[in-house]
Amino acid sequence: DSPSPSIGSPVWSWGTGNTSAVLQISGLGTATATVETAEEPAGCTTPGTVTYTATANIGGTIYTDTRTKTIPATGHTFGGPLVTMDDEGNTTILYHCSGCGQDFEIGYSVEKEG
Repeated sequence: DSPSPSIGSPVWSWGTGNTSAVLQISGLGTATATVETAEEPAGCTTPGTVTYTATANIGGTIYTDTRTKTIPATGHTFGGPLVTMDDEGNTTILYHCSGCGQDFEIGYSVEKEG
């Protein structure tokens, strides 16, 4: 009887930008992985993510590894303000975010004497 070769743990080597990966398992071999990308876009106030999943086949067994990158929140994007004033001089300034559709309003009221 000859002893079984020693099989090591999976070692993943990721390429620049996580667009490629290679799997090496000592005693079994090396395989170039396919990499799939899934993106959850960032919002104005919430970060997003890009998930890279590498899949490789060595000796009929499928191995996977995952990397995740955070995408910073974009911040609100405002155009010019919409200013309205009623007959009493009360003023409203409205800013609309074109990214998330949220409106931000600032109001100024005129105090009357007497």
